[in-house]
Amino acid sequence: MKHLKRNMVSILAMLVCCICLGMAVRPLNASASASWHKLKFGQWVRTDSLTKNNDTRYYTITVTRPGYVTLYFNSFFYVAGVKLQTEDLQTTIYENGWLYGGSNAPATWSKGQWVEKGTYLIKVYAADSGSAGEFWLKADYKAAGNNEVEPNNTYGKAEKISLNQKKRGLRSAQDSDDYYKFTLSQEKTVTLQFTSYITGCAVEIRDSSMNVVKSNGWIFGTEESPSTESMNVDLTAGTYYVHVSSGSTGYYDLIVKPVKVLAEDITISRDAATIYKGNKLQLRAYVSPSDTTNRKVVWSTNNPYIASVSSTGLVTAKAPGKARITARTTDGTKLSASCTITVRNKTLTVSPTKVTLVKGKYKTLKVTGAPAVTTKALKFSTTNSKIATVSATGRIYAKKAGTCRIKVVGNGLTRYVTVTVKAK
Repeated sequence: MKHLKRNMVSILAMLVCCICLGMAVRPLNASASASWHKLKFGQWVRTDSLTKNNDTRYYTITVTRPGYVTLYFNSFFYVAGVKLQTEDLQTTIYENGWLYGGSNAPATWSKGQWVEKGTYLIKVYAADSGSAGEFWLKADYKAAGNNEVEPNNTYGKAEKISLNQKKRGLRSAQDSDDYYKFTLSQEKTVTLQFTSYITGCAVEIRDSSMNVVKSNGWIFGTEESPSTESMNVDLTAGTYYVHVSSGSTGYYDLIVKPVKVLAEDITISRDAATIYKGNKLQLRAYVSPSDTTNRKVVWSTNNPYIASVSSTGLVTAKAPGKARITARTTDGTKLSASCTITVRNKTLTVSPTKVTLVKGKYKTLKVTGAPAVTTKALKFSTTNSKIATVSATGRIYAKKAGTCRIKVVGNGLTRYVTVTVKAK
C-alpha cells in the first residue's frame, strides 16, 4: 500500500511537470488548434489561412531595441481579428477584432505603436465561429534611438544624469512615466530644455522632499514638427528629480544644463613687475563672479621680443625694455586686464678688481648684483692655487709670490679679479 501511494505521488508529479512544460511553450489561453510561426520584419505573409479546425495563428516578433512596431493586415474572409500582445499575453498593445472582408473585397487594416525591447505575439483569429479564409500579414519596425536606462518608471528607480548630458526617452505602450535625478554640489541656476515628439507631454522638477519646484504643463509636438520649451530655475545644493509623463506614446529629448553666467570683471595677480633677462614670472588671472560659466582666458604680449607669455600666463624675460602682458575673457564679454613688465639686464660687481697681498695675508672680496646675490649663489675659483686660493665665501689667501686671477660666477655672469702676491 505504501508503495502504491508513492507511485501515485510520482505519477502526479510527472503530470504537473508536463502541464508546466506545455504552459511554458504556449500562451495560457492559446487554443489547442493554434499554429506558431516566426515573423521577420518587412516580410509579407501571403500564404496562410484559417480553417474551422485551425481558427487561430500566432506569430512571434523580436524587438531588439525599443521602437515603433506597425502591423499591416488584409483579411479575405468575413470577421477576422488581429492583435499584438506581450509574450506573456498579459498586455494587449493594440487590436482590431472586426474586420469584414471577402475573397474579392479584402478588408485592410494597419496600426503602429511604440514598444519596449522584448518578444511579442501577433494573434490572428476568426472573430466569429465558422469564419475561415486567407489573410496577409506584415510587421514593420523602426528604432526609437532612446538612450534612457530602464527601468526608470518610479522615483526610487530614477536614472542618474549629469548636467549637460542629453537624454532621449521613450513613452511606450508599457511605460507611461520616466524619472531622472541630478545632484548639485552648490547653488546654481539651471535650464531644463525639453523637446517633445509626442502629442501631449508633461515635465516637472521636484526636490528630494518631492515638492514641485518647477513644472511646464503640457508640451505638444510630433515627429514631423517637434516642440521645444525651456524653463530656468534657481536651485540650492541637493538632489532633484525630473518627471516626464504623457497619455500618448512617442519619444522626447531632455537636457539639464547650467544657465550661462557671463564674466563681469577680470584682474591679474600683478599690475606691474620687474624681472631680469632670462628669468620667468607666473601671472594669474581671476574672473568674477566665481560661478562664471566660462572662466578661460587668453594671454598675449604687445612686445614678444622683450617678454613672451605662455597660454597659462608664464612670462619669460627676453631683453631689456618694457612689455604689456594682457589676459582676455573668452565668453564674448571681451573683458581684459594687463600687467606692465619691465625687463632689466642682470649685473654682477666684484670689489676690488685688483688685489695686492703679502704672502700669508688674507682679503675678502665684496660681490653685489641685480638681482641681489647671496654667497651661496656665487662660485669662486683660482687660476693658480699655488699662488693664491679662494674660499667659498670669497676670502683670498696669498701663498706664494706671483700673479693669478680669481674667477667669480653669479647671476649668469662671470667676473675676474687680478691678484698679485709679494714675498714681503
